Amino acid sequence: MATRLLRALAAAGRRREALDYAAQHIALLDEELGIEADGVFMEILARLQRKPDNAGGAPQGSIAVLIFDAPDADSQTLAEGVHNGILNRLATVDGLTVIARTSVQRYRGSGRAAAEIGAELGVRWVLEGSALARGEQLRIDVRLVEARENRPVWAYDFVGELNAADYFGVQASIAEELFERLRHHVTPDERIRLARVPTENLEAHRRTAEARMLLDQRTPEAMQLALERFEAAVDLDPGYALAWVGIADTLGLMYAYGFTGQDV
Repeated sequence: MATRLLRALAAAGRRREALDYAAQHIALLDEELGIEADGVFMEILARLQRKPDNAGGAPQGSIAVLIFDAPDADSQTLAEGVHNGILNRLATVDGLTVIARTSVQRYRGSGRAAAEIGAELGVRWVLEGSALARGEQLRIDVRLVEARENRPVWAYDFVGELNAADYFGVQASIAEELFERLRHHVTPDERIRLARVPTENLEAHRRTAEARMLLDQRTPEAMQLALERFEAAVDLDPGYALAWVGIADTLGLMYAYGFTGQDV
């Protein structure tokens, strides 16, 4: 299972995510079982490690969206949701290289320059952002940086109501602007998908964002809690596709990591 997942990540061009997964898998085998990964797994890993990370040669349509900053727990949950929403919208358009969420986790609160991050991840652009929720008001700030020169090229400050229309609308607006800045063509069908509101139930969305944060921890306890939150989101909105995807991701990761019912 681990070898198949690593091969699939590599084939999908998700190199950094594949490297992160490989490191976690090798550490888990060593700590829990005292064994090494099999030869095929290490062979795939060696091929991935030979490919250089170099932002100077990164393609125009390559971007890393960093985890958004937030001053408190309520804001953090919404910030995580905005981050995931922008990533999901970017992923709906063909031809972009978008770094996976798991690969930008390490830069949370690091204070490192966009040029360094871009070089490590092999991207041309880095998007930084923050979110603040106060009562019924929402504020989102973003900044797009050209990684090779560490040069800001666009900034956006949004203030709106804490409702589904504003919350998801600002994500679509940011994604649209990113496509313009990256000079990436978007088809009419893709624009329709970008503007789509995934759920009218913000509480279901909040549960899903909390679940994603838990899933990042990769422990059996956190994965079980993530599963429960994804399931709660589905109970609140049975048509919320991202919550169903979260359930599938969680079950897949629990199986890949060898976490079963007795581990939690």
